[in-house]
Amino acid sequence: MLNTNDGFSGVNSNSYYVEDGTFLRMRQLQIGYTVPAKFANKIGLSRARVYLQAQNIFTITNYSGPDPDIGILGGELTMGVDQFRTPAPRTIIFGVNFALK
Repeated sequence: MLNTNDGFSGVNSNSYYVEDGTFLRMRQLQIGYTVPAKFANKIGLSRARVYLQAQNIFTITNYSGPDPDIGILGGELTMGVDQFRTPAPRTIIFGVNFALK
C-alpha cells in the first residue's frame, strides 16, 4: 500500500498549493445581422450579412494561475499544474457575407 506521508521522496503531502479551481467562462459568442433584401438590392447585392464573433471572452474565477482549465501535459495526473502553458487567446472577428446579383 502506498503511503503519501512515508518520507520516501523527502516531501510530505499537504494542501498548501491546492486551490479552488471552479470557474465560469464564456467561450464563444456570435452576433449577426442580415441586411433586408430591399436595401441589399439597392447596393447591387442579392443578400448581405454582417457579424461579430468572439472567442474566450471572459473567465470568472478566484484561481491565481493563468487559466483554471489547463494542465502541464493535458493529462489527469497534472491537473492544475499550469507551468509552461498559456491560456487560449481571446479573438474577435468581424465579417461580412454577401452575394452579388
